[in-house]
Amino acid sequence: MLTVKQVAAQLNIAPQSVYQLIQTGKIPVHRFGNGRGTIRISQGDLDQYIESCRQVASAQDVPKVTRTTRQPPLKHIRL
Repeated sequence: MLTVKQVAAQLNIAPQSVYQLIQTGKIPVHRFGNGRGTIRISQGDLDQYIESCRQVASAQDVPKVTRTTRQPPLKHIRL
């Protein structure tokens, strides 16, 4: 079981961002103790969240770089 700080370190984000992910239900948590309790996140739940964020770029998503026009020469530089 991981703490919020450990999850933030693994994701390279601020702990406040982890709390927001928890609040929106994107990362399930376990609470231990009385009242609000201590928050713990299982490694399996974190792995599932990471996998759900994965995006694969397709050929349509990647812009094609083409240069059809030639840039004019620089007039202020003399060789």
